Amino acid sequence: MRIVQGTEAEKDEQVVAALGVFDGVHTGHQALLKEALQSGKSLGTPVCVVTFHPHPKNLLMKARSPVSLLTPRDEKRELLSDLGLDLYWEMPFTRQLAQTPPLDFVRKYLLEALRVSHVVCGFNFTFGDRGRGTPADLVNWGNEYGFKVSVIPPHLSGGEVVSSTRIRAYLESGRVEQAWECLGRPYCVYGTVEHGDGRGRGIGIPTSNILVPEDKMIPGNGVYAALVRAGGTGVFWRVKRCKHRYQADLWR
Repeated sequence: MRIVQGTEAEKDEQVVAALGVFDGVHTGHQALLKEALQSGKSLGTPVCVVTFHPHPKNLLMKARSPVSLLTPRDEKRELLSDLGLDLYWEMPFTRQLAQTPPLDFVRKYLLEALRVSHVVCGFNFTFGDRGRGTPADLVNWGNEYGFKVSVIPPHLSGGEVVSSTRIRAYLESGRVEQAWECLGRPYCVYGTVEHGDGRGRGIGIPTSNILVPEDKMIPGNGVYAALVRAGGTGVFWRVKRCKHRYQADLWR
C-alpha cells in the first residue's frame, strides 16, 4: 500500500475512493472496504483509502479529553495494508477542512485531487461544513459529475450496529469477547516493555510494563488472558525482556 502525500493525491489515473475515519477497522469497515476492492478489481482501478487525522471528534466536539483510538495511526495503516488496499491518503483534519462546503469538498478533493470513478462510504458518513454533506448528496453529485457511489448499509453483530463507539464501550467495561466479535479479531495492546518498580518480582510474580501509544484505547481495569507476541512469535508467558516491542491479544 502506497502512502500518498498532499492534496494532489493522484493525477495519472482514476481511483476508487473508500471514505471514512476507519478507527478500529472493524467488521463494518471491512464490509465497506471489501466493496471498494471488488469495484477496483472490476474496473481495473486502484483503491484509495481516504481517512482523517486527528479524529474529527477531537476538533468538532471540543471534548475535555481526546477520543481514545482503537487503532492509532500506524496500527490502522498496517491493518488497511493487510486488506490489500493500493493507496492510503490521510487528510489532516483541520478547522479549515471541517468548514469546507460539502460540494467544494467533492470538487477539490474527490474530483481534482483523486479523479474518482467510484466512491464507497458508510450509511452514516458525513462531510463538509457542520457535517451537512451526506451519502445522498454524494449520489446526486456523482450523477452530475460522472462517478458512481456505493453506500454501505449498517453492519450488525448481535442485532446491533457495529461502530467504533460501541466497541469502546465494550472495552471500557472489560467485555473483550463482544469487542472481538465486532472487530473480527482479538483486540490488541502493543508497545515497548519498560522497567517498573520491580514490585511484582519482589513477591515472586514478575510482570511486564508495556508503554503503549498515549492515544490508544486501554480496556477497563480487570484480569485478562493475553497471547503475547514478540518478534512474530506467539507465547502464553510473562514478558521479561525490556526495550522490545510486544503485542498482546486480549480475552477473558
